[in-house]
Amino acid sequence: MIQQKRIVITGIGVVSPIGNSIQEYWDSLLNGVGGASMITHFDPSELETRFACQVKNFNVNDFIDIKSSNRMDRYAHFGVISAEMALKDSCLKLEEIDPLRIGVIFGSGIGGMQTYHNQFKRYFESGPSRISPFLIPMFIPDMAAGLISIRNKLMGPNYATVSACSSSLHAIMDAWMVLSLGLADYMVCGGSDATVTPMAIAGFNNAKAMSTRNENFETASRPYDIDRDGFVMGEGGGALVLETIDSAKARGAKIYAELCGVGASADAYHMTAPHPDGMGAIAAMKSALSLAGLSVQDIDYINTHGTSTPLGDVAEVKAIKKVFGSYTQSINLSSTKSMTGHLLGAAGAVETIACILAIERQVIPPTINLFRQDPEIDVNITPNKVTQDLASTGYNINKKVRSFVVSEIGYNPRNVEHFVIAFTHRSALESSSFVKQKPKNLDNYLEAFKKSNERLEFLGDAVLDLIVADFLYKKFPDYEEGNLTKLRSSIVNTSSVAKYSKSLKLCEELIVGEGLDRKVLAKSDFVLADLFEAVLGAVYLDAGYEFAKQFVENKILYHQNLNQLVEEDKNFKSALLEVSQYYRLNMPSYLVLEENGPSHNKEFVVGVKIKDKIIGIGRGRTKKDAEQQAAKYAIQKIKPNVGYTLPKLSDEENEVTLNLPENLQRKKHARLPEMSENYIMRHFVKLSTMNYHIDKGMYPLGSCTMKYNPKSCEAAAAQDGFLNLHPLQDEQDIQGALHLMYDLSKYLAEITGLDEVTLQPLAGAHGELLGIFMIRSYHEKKYGTAKKTILTVDSSHGTNPASAVMGGYQIVTVKSDNAGLTDMSDLKSKLSHDVAAFMITNPNTLGIFERNIIALKQELEKFDVLLYMDGANMNALLALCRPGDMGVDVLHLNLHKSFSTPHGGGGPGAGPVGVSKRLSEFLPDPKIVQNLAAGKPVYSLKLNPNSIGQMCAFMGNFAVLVRAYAYILQNGQEGLYLNTQSAIINANYLHHLITKEFESPFKGPYMHEFCLSGAKQKQFGVKTIDVAKRVLDYGFHAPTIYFPLIVNECLMIEPTETESKETLEDFALCLNSIASEAANNPDIVRSAPNTTPHKRLSDTHAVKNINVSFNFNSLTEMN
Repeated sequence: MIQQKRIVITGIGVVSPIGNSIQEYWDSLLNGVGGASMITHFDPSELETRFACQVKNFNVNDFIDIKSSNRMDRYAHFGVISAEMALKDSCLKLEEIDPLRIGVIFGSGIGGMQTYHNQFKRYFESGPSRISPFLIPMFIPDMAAGLISIRNKLMGPNYATVSACSSSLHAIMDAWMVLSLGLADYMVCGGSDATVTPMAIAGFNNAKAMSTRNENFETASRPYDIDRDGFVMGEGGGALVLETIDSAKARGAKIYAELCGVGASADAYHMTAPHPDGMGAIAAMKSALSLAGLSVQDIDYINTHGTSTPLGDVAEVKAIKKVFGSYTQSINLSSTKSMTGHLLGAAGAVETIACILAIERQVIPPTINLFRQDPEIDVNITPNKVTQDLASTGYNINKKVRSFVVSEIGYNPRNVEHFVIAFTHRSALESSSFVKQKPKNLDNYLEAFKKSNERLEFLGDAVLDLIVADFLYKKFPDYEEGNLTKLRSSIVNTSSVAKYSKSLKLCEELIVGEGLDRKVLAKSDFVLADLFEAVLGAVYLDAGYEFAKQFVENKILYHQNLNQLVEEDKNFKSALLEVSQYYRLNMPSYLVLEENGPSHNKEFVVGVKIKDKIIGIGRGRTKKDAEQQAAKYAIQKIKPNVGYTLPKLSDEENEVTLNLPENLQRKKHARLPEMSENYIMRHFVKLSTMNYHIDKGMYPLGSCTMKYNPKSCEAAAAQDGFLNLHPLQDEQDIQGALHLMYDLSKYLAEITGLDEVTLQPLAGAHGELLGIFMIRSYHEKKYGTAKKTILTVDSSHGTNPASAVMGGYQIVTVKSDNAGLTDMSDLKSKLSHDVAAFMITNPNTLGIFERNIIALKQELEKFDVLLYMDGANMNALLALCRPGDMGVDVLHLNLHKSFSTPHGGGGPGAGPVGVSKRLSEFLPDPKIVQNLAAGKPVYSLKLNPNSIGQMCAFMGNFAVLVRAYAYILQNGQEGLYLNTQSAIINANYLHHLITKEFESPFKGPYMHEFCLSGAKQKQFGVKTIDVAKRVLDYGFHAPTIYFPLIVNECLMIEPTETESKETLEDFALCLNSIASEAANNPDIVRSAPNTTPHKRLSDTHAVKNINVSFNFNSLTEMN
């Protein structure tokens, strides 16, 4: 037979309708706060019940990133978050634990009911093709257990328990058994449900199980009241961390309670109704009492199933009376469902947590809304005597609670009776069930220890922890709480307590087991620690807490060198104070500079001041954390690091330095920080994590072509031969570079269909300006004077008219027609001999190909108007069609977009310009020419007599040119063609996925990008900029917004060819989810972003308070 192990609870976490943290939940229980409210998740007007106990003030993205949360049902949100709360509360160091020895058993009564409802609706509205591929993973009841495991790398036993209202108690029972059998060392268990959904409410309504008090919903959940009419639906999650008592003690964990026994049974009576005599519940309670080794007199409190149903409440009380008999009147009963509503599969875990807190804090939570107790329920319901004036009796009872019962009855019905007995920090252990005889003097401790050593060990462990904590808080009142906890753990861990046992020679005084070698056992720290704790437990029982406290202080604490321990664990604030005193500076002071975010997820920015100057700034989730970081940085400024050392100057070098002109000699040391290379690397890596870039995720900026840039192109540009060139080197020394530039210009001419290409311009707008200058030169040479006007389209990039104005032209805008193309009739009406050029983007910024471009060109030729094409969107045309074949005279390219250079941070860029033959003589100087006379190509520079001059250093942004050259060679014509095809397919597929939620003002087909309108979302008070900010929360970069100007509330999206089908679907899910949020929860969209390092910035402030420079004189001089 396997020996039963002692299992304790060391971590708890809860998400409930009355609180989303342990403290908030407990405060609400004690104050009798009801969780019922009118349903806001959906429109309940057609339902018989229109209220529920919903989880409030809950933003899942404060805990789980958007992308992950969108792939979970709401029930899984509650399960994952409560479980991770419990893990954090347990202080387990998961990285130090064998993942195969920590498991998860998590229950759910129904699973992803909200997902099922949404997808069921979508199936009938849109057909099977619109069903989410995540339907099954989001819906199945075991996904919460799986996600907890996946997110925290827990590889031990893992499954879900599904038994309606008993699900989470079954999970706790199974976890207890797994630990007892030694199949794991730690278990996360509990349950969650989220069934405030139309189908769930309707189903329970039709079963006549739910209250319909829509006019008085606040008091609808009223267990044991004579006017009760059914339960109130709730939602939430509760989780516990279980482990063996030996494990908990060894790591100095806080022990909430001990799980001593469980019992389970089935009525085998009816699908939904309980057995009228409670036969199954009786069997389960008796089984649990027997397994725990408890008598009925050992139970102080029962948290009942108490759902507020007419039959269920009576049947449960009958079963309790049959088990506990006349002692029933001595037990306090209450139903916390009166406040939380019925959380279905989560109920058992959430109510267990209420009981754990009751035993820890010695207060019994009440049953609210109990106005007239049902005469059939003649038991002691908390509050004991209820009057109409509830305030006169109070809501809770202060009473010593030693042990309790949690009861849940599920459909079938199944009965799980879950018994916990616990000794917490301040619980007084008085029952004779645990120690048959209280020793009257020290000689009798041995007898007490022999009779019930395990119970005494547990009690002594709790008493020791409390005494040490009290002592440290009094001795070090200003010490950081986290550091005090660490210090306390070092005093009460197993090895330390074993030393105290040795010093008192307890192994010589006490017999620790029958037939066992005392000398062998005395070498075990666990045995020695248990001995000491057992003695302390006996001391506590015999003489009380104060005597036990004196015993510990005299025998242990006064012998500890606590000051030295504190000194070794000194914090940065203390260190800053010492450094300030050493350098004879003013005392440091701290002030809060910023306080951002919601109350449960704040970020503090704190500055530390010395001499009225801020010398360090820190950030943290708490004010204390931010102060620590600020102090750390302040120390570095006062006591600077040494970043490097240099050898001393020789006499000759010193002489040279002294002979420098007076005006070149530094009068004082350069004010440069000295940091280690390691520190600098970490600083910039940290900054990089706050940035968004294409290697981090999808970057769907329209007209920007933010695609993946092959790292092989980076490697090509980083070769020493290219990196170390100088533009003014002799031609014979840079033949390789000239060869590359010559070939690249030929390749680009072939790709665009134009006669010649210059590589000089440094960006797209720079290339535009060059094109405008060449157009002016062309007309001046031909007519003796330049023309005055340039036409642009209303959908054009803003740089088009800006470049034309800089070139000395007036601007006239041509309208787009209803199809999003250039309006031919409007163009014809505005053409004249005074027009120099028509600037067009093809495909245009709406993502539509200008299919009338040949006819358009013919109209331009009638007035000798040149056709300028903005090549920003060439990613849609590469190897597919050529602008030169369409009649284009001037074209600029953005090599940093289509030809593999990382961009988006302000540079670098390159904007080569291609021209038709009639403009080639005006290209900027110098031009690279090839000479084959020597038998091998030799490259040189040549000037043109009619050139407009030089736009910049003739090599342009050379590294960008190298990348483009490598990209073209890698892909070839076939590769470029396939890239273009993929870009077009991706854009049209993505458009197809999201047009149901967003308006599409112009019909496709589209090329590489498309535009949507957020007008539909604006009716809910959500603007396009809000949508864009919310996209950041989902882990994507936002699209281009409010451009082109002809689309109301515009979203301009370019997915590029390098994104996978799965990524496109994720991004579509992101936008569709935001559309749903805009309709159902607009505040979460308007307040976005919520998960980025910085929250939403004020655009107005930035415009009104432009600050683009750093004032070096503001640097603080400490000496």
